[in-house]
Amino acid sequence: MKITLKEIIISAGIAFLILISPLFIYHKITHMNKDDLVWMNVYEAGDTVLFCCNNGSADTLLVLEKKIHNSLNPFNFKDYEVSWEYLACANFDMILKHQGQSYDVYFAIEKFKRGVPVDHTFVMDNRFAFNLIEWIRGFKFRQDFYDDCIIIDDRNSKYGNLTEEKDKRIKMLVWSKSEGLVYYNWNDSMYVIIEHLKKQ
Repeated sequence: MKITLKEIIISAGIAFLILISPLFIYHKITHMNKDDLVWMNVYEAGDTVLFCCNNGSADTLLVLEKKIHNSLNPFNFKDYEVSWEYLACANFDMILKHQGQSYDVYFAIEKFKRGVPVDHTFVMDNRFAFNLIEWIRGFKFRQDFYDDCIIIDDRNSKYGNLTEEKDKRIKMLVWSKSEGLVYYNWNDSMYVIIEHLKKQ
């Protein structure tokens, strides 16, 4: 039987696709469940959160962007990058307005393994905390109590490359799974959430 040039080209094309197909299939995929995503239910892009200080001043947190990457699609065509794994993740990009200045605030979760809780990452001003997973605890401030918080301080975070203790403006911050940012200590002044204004 005579094989035509067209059949040879088609066969070669199919063989080539079979050879390269592993490059476009994730070998590892993680997926966040409903409980994991509760961390991302607290805000939507465009929300505004107001904080009041014990000295009478007020700050404003602006939620600029919310991203969730939680696909179960095994095929990788993202930006033509070759990758062996897809790790589900999500994040908020925010800005804190404090005494006429703007400071970056970032919160992210990532699922590194199936069957375990998500890891958490925080950035506020120059205080960084990465891959926190076992820091859930209660937090009480005056009459308010939150039982689902991650408390960020010197025990589990770093403050940029600063060496002087006086330059650490953010002494502590508290993020609640159900409420978002609820408290922070800025230069020994205590700021607590007073209102969450959702985007209309």
